Amino acid sequence: GTWLWLAHLAMVVHGMAVNFNASSTFGSWVFLSFTVTSWNLIILHSALHVLMAWIPACADLAALVRFPMVTFNTVTFVIWWLVLFPGGTLLLKGAQRAWFLRLQVMYSLLNVHVFNFGFAVLFGVWLTPMDR
Repeated sequence: GTWLWLAHLAMVVHGMAVNFNASSTFGSWVFLSFTVTSWNLIILHSALHVLMAWIPACADLAALVRFPMVTFNTVTFVIWWLVLFPGGTLLLKGAQRAWFLRLQVMYSLLNVHVFNFGFAVLFGVWLTPMDR
């Protein structure tokens, strides 16, 4: 329905804002990372759902992107929160640790390390359990 189309459109706009923020803050190298590739799969999946209104073939492409989107974002979430975040918190000391912890609440990092998993499950499993 219309609300689902609007939800996908909102995800595309939000995702692009996060990308702009991340590249402005950290540089364009972030687009080479697995994390941002995972994030971009969410944007691509939602963009294909938006385009389905005019280009029905986008449904097939959305179906192809769905599994990698959910899988990549699950891997990103699990590796970050079960390996990298605890490791950084335990191994870094003083100013480096404080800097690392401040990074965790930045807009772009919250999106690509926390909200990414929720968005992937929301758009890839819950709202669109089957793209076709």
